[in-house]
Formats: sequence, C-alpha cells, structure tokens
Amino acid sequence: MFIDHRYEVLEILGTGAWAQVYKVKDIRSDKLYTLKLFQFLSSEEFYANFSAELMHRITQIEHPNLINVVDFGHVSDHIYFISEYFEGSTLANFRFSKGKLDQIYDIVVQISYALHALHSQNILHRDLKLENVLYRTTGNSLELKVIDYGFSKVDQEKDKHSVSGSLPYIAPEVFLGKEPGPTSDFYSLGVLLYRLCTQNFPFDLEQITAVMNGSQQHFIPPFPTSLNEDIPNHLERLILYLLEKNPENRFQSAQEIISYVNRTSGRTYPFSLSWSLANTLRFNSYMVRKQYTQHILDYIPAIRDSNGKIITLIGGDGLGKGHILSLFRYHLLGGEFFHLDYTCTRTDHEAIFALIKEYLRTLPEDKVKDLKSLDNISDKFRSYLFSTLKESKELSQNAEELKQDFEAARMLITELSRQKPIIFIIHNCQYLHRNTIDFINYFSKYIINLPILMLLSGNDFNRLRKIENSVLIHVPLLTEDESKNYMNRLLGSQLPEDLADSLYRRSAGNPHFIREILVDLIKRKQIVHDDGLQFPENLDNYKLPALLRQAIDARMNRVSGRMNKHLQKLAIVCTPLTRNLIMQLLKLKDYELYGLLNEAIHNEIFIKRGKYYYYTFWEAHQKYLSKNTPEEVVQTSQEVLAYFEGRRVDDAQICLGLIQNASMAQDPLSEREYYKKLYAIYNADFEQEKAYDAIINVLRIDFALGMTNDPQKPGIPATEMIKDLREFHDKTQTTGFYHRADFVIENADIIPEIFEKYQVLGTLRSLAEDVDEAMGHFEKAAELAITGRQKVISYLNLSKICSRYDHALSKSYLDKIDENTLGLDLKIRYIDQLAIYHASIGETGQAIAMIENFLADLPPDHDTQVLINLASIHNNLGVFYSRVKNIEEASEHLNIAMGIWKRNNIKRYLGLIYNNMADLYLRQGLTQKSLEYSRQGYSYSSELNLTASKALALLNQGEAYIKMGKFIKAEEMLNSSRELFNSINSTRHHQSILRNLALAKSKIHGFGHYFQFIQENDPKLIEGTIETINPLVKTYFYYLHETANVKKLRRLIRKNVHINYKHIHEEEFYHNVQSMIALNVKDYGLALSELHQATQFAGEVNNNYAIAVFNVMQISCYYGLGDYEKGREMALQNLEYNKEHKSLYWGTQPKGQLQ
Repeated sequence: MFIDHRYEVLEILGTGAWAQVYKVKDIRSDKLYTLKLFQFLSSEEFYANFSAELMHRITQIEHPNLINVVDFGHVSDHIYFISEYFEGSTLANFRFSKGKLDQIYDIVVQISYALHALHSQNILHRDLKLENVLYRTTGNSLELKVIDYGFSKVDQEKDKHSVSGSLPYIAPEVFLGKEPGPTSDFYSLGVLLYRLCTQNFPFDLEQITAVMNGSQQHFIPPFPTSLNEDIPNHLERLILYLLEKNPENRFQSAQEIISYVNRTSGRTYPFSLSWSLANTLRFNSYMVRKQYTQHILDYIPAIRDSNGKIITLIGGDGLGKGHILSLFRYHLLGGEFFHLDYTCTRTDHEAIFALIKEYLRTLPEDKVKDLKSLDNISDKFRSYLFSTLKESKELSQNAEELKQDFEAARMLITELSRQKPIIFIIHNCQYLHRNTIDFINYFSKYIINLPILMLLSGNDFNRLRKIENSVLIHVPLLTEDESKNYMNRLLGSQLPEDLADSLYRRSAGNPHFIREILVDLIKRKQIVHDDGLQFPENLDNYKLPALLRQAIDARMNRVSGRMNKHLQKLAIVCTPLTRNLIMQLLKLKDYELYGLLNEAIHNEIFIKRGKYYYYTFWEAHQKYLSKNTPEEVVQTSQEVLAYFEGRRVDDAQICLGLIQNASMAQDPLSEREYYKKLYAIYNADFEQEKAYDAIINVLRIDFALGMTNDPQKPGIPATEMIKDLREFHDKTQTTGFYHRADFVIENADIIPEIFEKYQVLGTLRSLAEDVDEAMGHFEKAAELAITGRQKVISYLNLSKICSRYDHALSKSYLDKIDENTLGLDLKIRYIDQLAIYHASIGETGQAIAMIENFLADLPPDHDTQVLINLASIHNNLGVFYSRVKNIEEASEHLNIAMGIWKRNNIKRYLGLIYNNMADLYLRQGLTQKSLEYSRQGYSYSSELNLTASKALALLNQGEAYIKMGKFIKAEEMLNSSRELFNSINSTRHHQSILRNLALAKSKIHGFGHYFQFIQENDPKLIEGTIETINPLVKTYFYYLHETANVKKLRRLIRKNVHINYKHIHEEEFYHNVQSMIALNVKDYGLALSELHQATQFAGEVNNNYAIAVFNVMQISCYYGLGDYEKGREMALQNLEYNKEHKSLYWGTQPKGQLQ
C-alpha cells in the first residue's frame, strides 16, 4: 500500500478518533517516517481549524526533544503529515521508582526544552500528556521526544465530549474559558509528572466538573507523597508549583523550571542565558515571504480554466524560495489537485521524468499496460521508468527517440491533467539535467491550454533563463527595514542602530546570512547576556564564517567569464554605480548593459537601491578589486574622475567615492576639490561632525602641498588656504573637536603670520582649557588684525577668556568695541558677553534687562551662525533667571536654546544645555529628571571630550544622589567631578563640590563632619555672621534646628538683620527659619503659619522639593496640635511624592553654565 504515490506503508502504529498513524518508507530516499493521516476529517474540516501558515510553521521547528514534522500532503480529500520516525514507547508505559529519579529529572528537563522551543515560536502544545511523549533508554541515558504539538484544536473540535484522555491535563484557566498561555503547558507538565509518580491524576472528573461549573473554588490535589512515599520533597514541590490553579503562581518559563531542578537536586542541566540566546535565535528564525506565495496563488483561477503556466522563482540561497512554494502547496491540499513535488540534487536531476516514474511505480500493473502513451517510448526511457537507473545509463538514445520520449511524457501528463489539475513543484532547478530543461521547453508550447502549473525554483540565473515561456519571479533580498525587523525578532530584542546598520550591510538583507552572523557572534561571545544583551559596536573588522564566504564564492562562480572581467573593473569604482557610468567605463551598448545588470542582480553580485547599483557583498567586491593590477586601478580611477568632471556633485556618497578614487589615482588636487564639496554638503545638512572631518582633510592636503602666491608653482594659493582656515575655525567653534586638530598645531609654522592663524590656535587652546596659551594667541591675533571686524572678534575672544578669572579685564576689552558699528552676529556676542560681565559682579537684574531689551528689538535672521549665537544668549538668560528663582522664564529660555542647538545639530553646546536643564530640575526637586538630563549632558560632553562640562554633569548627579539619600553614590560622583576640574586646573564650582562632599560624608559618617567643614571653610558663620545665603548656610540652620539650638537660631537672625530676603529671593527660607524657631519652642500654630507662607513662596518658584520638606515639618505641627488625622493625611501625600521623586534630602544652589 502506497500513500500519495511516495510513501510505502510498513505498519499501522495506531488509530485515534480523527486520524490513523502509520510507519512508512519514503521510496525516494528509503528513509523511515511516521505518517499521520487525518482520514476521519475532510480537508475542509482540517483547514477550518488549522491554517496553511501554521502547517508551514510547524515544519520549520527543529529541536532534539520535538518530533520534527517534515511535510504535509494529501490523499484524496484527507490531509496527512510526515514526521521523523522514533523507535520508542510513550510515557504511559514508564513506571516510576526510587531508583529512576535521575530519569524523572531527565523527563522534566527534556520536556521543558521542547516547550521552550515551541513557546519561542509563540506556539503552545495544548495537548501535553503521557501519550504524546515518546522515550527510549540506552544504558543510563534517556532520550525523549514530544509529539502532536499544535493539533489539540482539531482534536477538541472533532469530539468535544470525548476528551477524557486529555481533560485531566487541561489547565483550569482553559476549561474556564480563558486564553491559554505557556503556563498552561506547564500545568499539563505538572499533571504528567503527578501521573508518572503516583499512577493517579491530581483531580478526578467530578472535581474538574465542579470547578468548571463554579461550585468548587479550591483546587488543591492530594500531596504526591501521600500516594507514593518514594517521591522526594523537592520533586513534590516542583509538581505542586506546576499545578497551581493561578497561572501567575506557576513557573513562568522553562528556564525557571530547569533552574529549580538544578538548585534542588544538585544537577547541572544546561540552560544558561547564552545557551538560551543561541537557541532562541534558531527557534525564532522562521520566516516566510507570504506576498510571493499570494502572487503565485493568484494564478490558480487561470489554471482551473486550463490556462497553464510555467513560473520560475529565481533568488539566492537563504531567501526562502522553498518556504514560499511549500506554503503555496499547503494552501491547496485536498482533493482538487495532483501535487507533484521534487527536489533536485547534483545526482538526482531528472525531476519531471523522476515524478512520472514515481507515479507509475504505485499504479497496478494492468493500469500501466493501459497507458497508450507509453507504447512508443525508447528502450532507454523504458529502462529508466521500470528498471534501474544504472541499467538505463548503459543504453544510448538518438535525437528521434528523445523526441518520441518527450511526446510520450507530454501525452501521459496531459491524460493525467484530464482527471484533475496538476501542480508541479520542482526545487533546486540549477541542477536540472539538460534533457529535463529541453522537455520543459518542448512542453511549454502545450501547457497554455492545459490545467497545469509548473513551479520551478533555483539560484542559477544563467541556467534558469534557458527555460522558455516562463513567468520569472525574482525573490529579492530583504529591504533594510525588513532586515532589521527580522534581526530584532531573531534575538527577541532591539539591536543598537549602528550594529543593525552594519549587520544589514554585511548580510545584504539575506535572512540566512543574518541568522548565521548572529549565531557566530554569540559563539564568539561578542553578543552576550550580562544584565541584558550586550552587543559589539559594529562589524567593521568582522570576518564572515567560512560557510558564508563559500556561499559568496559560489555566487561569483555562476557568473560567466566575460561578465567577470567587467565586474572586476567596476570594483575599482568607489562611487555608487549608475547605468551611464557603467556604459561609459565598459563601453557597452544598451543590450549588453541589460545583460550585465540582469546577470549581476539575479546572481546577487549587484544590488539596486534607488537609482544606484552596489556590490551586494563586501567580500565579493574585495575579491574582484584584488584581481586588478596597480596600473588598472590608477587608469580606471582617472576615468571615473574624468566622467564626473564638469558634472554637478551634490551627493555625499558620490563625493566620498570620488575622494577615494582621487586618492587611488594619486591626484591630491581632485581629492581636495571633492573634500571641499563634501564639506559644503554636510554643512548644508547640519552634519556638523562630518563637515568638521571634511574640512580637516582639506587642511591636511593644504599642509602637504604647501602654500604659494605664485600660480606657476605647485601648491595651494594663499587666499584658498586662508579661506580653509576660516572654515576650519568656524567648524571647530561649532563642534568643539579641538582634540582632533593636533596636526594644525604641529604644522603651525607652515601657516604665515596672519590673523586667521592665531584665531585658530587661540580657539583650539581655549577649548582645551589652556587659558594662558589661548590668551597669548588671541592677543597675537589682535595685533595682526587688519579689518575692524577682525579686531572686534579678537576683543570678544579675549573678553570671554578673561571672564573666567578677571572681570575687570574682561570688561576693558568690551570697552574697546563700538557697539554701533557691529553687524548682527557680532552684536549678539557683544551683548551676551556684556551681560555675563554684569551678572558676574552681582548685577543679575541688569544682565537680564539688557538681554530682554536686546531681544525685543532683534530683527529676524536665518543665518546659521547668528542662530547659534542667539541660542547662547538664550542659554545665559535662562541661567540668570534661574539665579533669581524665576523658574518659568529660566525654563522657557533654556528650551529655546536647546531647540536651536538641536535643530542645527550643535552637539558641543548640547552637553552644556543638558547640564543647565539638569540644574534647573534639581532646584525644583525633580531628582529623576535631573539625573536623566545630567547623564545626557555627560554623554554629549564625553563624546567631545569637554572636561569642564563632564565635571559639571557629575556635580549635578552628585547633588541629585544626595537628595535621593544615596550618599555613597553621591560621594563617588563628587570625587570624580573634583578630579576632572583639577585635571584642567579649574577652580570653578570648587566650593560647591567641597560643600556637597562634606554633606554626603556627614550622612555617611555623622553630622559632626559637616560642622567641622563649616569651621574650616566659613568660621564667621559659626560666630554668627552671614555673608550670603547659600546651601552651606541653609544646612547649618537645619543642623541647629535638629540639635534644638533655638538660642543660636535666634541670634543668627537678629545679628544679620541687614539681609533683605525679598531682594535676594529667599523669602521661603526666611519663613522656614521662623518655623524652625517656633517648632523648637513648641509653638506649633505659629510654626504652621510660617510654613504655609514658606510653602507659598516655594510654589511661586516651582520648588517642589522644598514644598515636600515643608510638608514634613507641617506633619510635626499637626501632631503637636493633636490633629492626627490631618497629620496622617499629609504624611501619606508626602510619602507618594518622595516615592515618585526619590527625594530624601534638601539643599542646592544654581550652577548654570554660561556659554
């Protein structure tokens, strides 16, 4: 007995309510399989519960503890599936004893592995029971396979009232009508183990029915040890955890189960995170490109109408051609079509004739004799069909006999198609024998009038294009978005953007390459699971696995010899390839170009993106390039430059390619020309860092060639070099990338004594925080200044440098500038610097008024440099407003500055603005927000190596951690901040760091430490003299309050009556101090009144943290007044605030960084 003309039945293994199971032999391969035929279900009933997509997905799951489903097919109107044959018994035959504990754990773990593989694919087993687990033992080892996964829906729909075999295994949430999940399978595992160890089910039918009806709420089984004393306690606990009624109380993953087994039994079953990662990747690799399946399905109506087609799928290995065709076939299983499926190999490549032989072999002898189409076939063909291949090869065949055999095969297929339509599916057609190709071409003239669809797939374009009258469907590589989605699905995690870009380039969007590269990275421990996935930055120096390199070589080997020479020359071209460029370089006609591109694309040597062509794989490009001689490289590079000469180049990729070709052609002037064009492109697109790199390379070439004023001599004209220096200076100021420009300082002697030279050198040393050298260079620039504008720029630079240490000297430089002669860009800088001066001498109000008046009359301007300077003035205005506690205005201007710098991609100042925003949030007690912004500020500052900005970010973080009560972390941040400031000999924020360090240490070691700090740094405060209200003073007041030293609190207030708290915006602090005094003398009513006023003033400046502190003190007042309910209410409210903001301490002052 044969099933589907291919599977010889050897034995009936079993019969169920809806299917019969056979042991069969595949007559093609002689392999043994298990075949499950759903003979009690029609194909329509099967499809109602089981989609073609799920059928296909199940065939793609491979795991050592799952029976691999190989394929689906049909007999008449019934569907079957083929799976690997496993010689073993079901677990229903397993008997537990004390001596088999090791085997029990093997069963638990191997089933867990199997469930993990299914759950990783979002497939639930849903019918896990003893009868669906096969096992066999060899010596002391046990091998286990889980079967029938994914089919429970068919089973239950077929016979809803006869599930006594499965019902005890079904999780309670399922029979209560809720959606099952992975833990539902774990419940079934618990029942299975309970049954194995006790020979009983945990619940009988009556108990299950009672729970289903809602009449029983408790769902607790008898303890397994009460039924079998040989069960160890930890195994019993494992079973009971699995049997929890609430899914949330069960184990949540296979890893948890195996971890429990290892922990309690002393065993070491593997399920490390890296093991899980590699296997999850393999399990998640399923992908089918359904749109191509649907495209082929659209031809079915025409086939039904006897309008036959030959369709060829062409695409490289790993693109899923086989999946597309398998899914197509699974949509059409049933009695309507003959399905003839064949996979060619290097030795089995006759395909159509092999399928005819297979069909005839399963027919009764009398029916074969009735086939008139076989009467006139050649001896060779007859021997092939009815004897052995070896015998047929010994016979010869002339052209006339071959034609007769073709006609016989045509007639036989035509006769068969009259019974019902035929679908041929032939895979790996690159191996097709030439006779089969000739027959398909012979048959193609007739197929258009027959109900026959012939689907061919392969990877060799040159071979497949020999098939005539075929609809060619090219299966392309994945797009970039498709590739990245696939990568993320494989790993179950988002890849970093740079790595995803790099992986896409190296894989070219081939799913097989993507998967194998990720597996290789995991094996090399470049992707590891360490508190979350850790990834390499990119794949710049990565070498593909050997198998992938061989796959690329195979693609190259399929290209014809003449085409290879063309591809070799084109590999020298570094720009994206266009049709016109290729035609000119290779001197091709239109039809020759079409042939080259067709062959290169279909063999995956080229990939087209937009209007450009690229080499698909870097490895292929490098191999073609290496075959050229040095002379050929120079010659072709010159041809490329000649092609683009006089053409408009406004694309960065083309510019970069031309720079490379200019270098290869040993043409530095062309290289410089395209670097300058590249600079202009990046500059226009606000790609500041890339523009900086481009102008640096222009200067490198300038210095290498030297400057000349004589057009007859080689070198760069002086006017050109000066222009390049100006561009470089502006971009250095914008980016802050001084550490990349050492070569400029090293080549300073080459630059003539001009203003631009010292302006550049001064800016570089200023960015490096080398104040003395910067001053010297700017002074020299002022001496060499020729124009009035140059002098103003010099004075502004000198004023800015001096503002760090000598305010009077800073102002003296500003006094040399006539404001009325300034253009808008310099006037903004002038007003900004003048405002900084006024703020630095305590005239913050005047600084604010000056900027606000200037902004009110400011004309609109869209010049980039003007906008960058304007952002600076908004930043500084925001800092000034922060100092006077006008939080709303401060936030508005800081956000304006941030918006301008972000739009123009000025990363240098983003570190500064994020630090200022962090400080603003810190003043409002929004510690989490402050941490977030200060970390971003640190990140931007680190990228540009801006030491002072990094130090300020760490200071902000230190203060935030103090407020959050994380004093050890705060101490760490503050020490790091101090080290950074010391490394550049800067005393900025020195006192703030020391003060906060003392505060953190006092919380770690005791408040006496802080008192000692005050004695050392502000002894007048202890004597009763307050010079300014700062965090040190505020904390001292709190110290006196906490030590109940009311006498000293009053003396401090009385002795410093000269302080105008309203003028310095410290009303909240004044009323807070008054509340401290009242609390210490237990005048709770007065204390509450003072705290209400303090809270009001804190609210006006959005100081949420101060409000929380005042609320804590109000709680004490309410308790003191005996209003416990109000005190409790306020305590609960304040608790929520502290939970949200993690605020545990108070005290900060603005540290806004002026630009």
